[in-house]
Amino acid sequence: MKLYYFQCNKLDKGMVIIFDYRLNECYNSGSDLVLKYKGREMLVPHSQLKAKAKKITNRKFPSQFGGKEYGIYHFKWQPTDKLEEIITEKQQKLL
Repeated sequence: MKLYYFQCNKLDKGMVIIFDYRLNECYNSGSDLVLKYKGREMLVPHSQLKAKAKKITNRKFPSQFGGKEYGIYHFKWQPTDKLEEIITEKQQKLL
């Protein structure tokens, strides 16, 4: 089981934000997404990435580092308690 971690910096109306290119990297690699916010984590299984990602705006934002523009996706923030146990169980099922 592969995991893709993303540190979220903002919670807005109960939703966290991830950049479109990061979500695409995660999806294309076949990984489950782990969103981190203020010391808590939320697991989004790969099979649910497209269904749970919400594109609220089509607006593009300029990169602060001189790269190309990016869009954003929102996920409803539902921290996963006992995340390490869930990951261990999924890994054991794969064996």
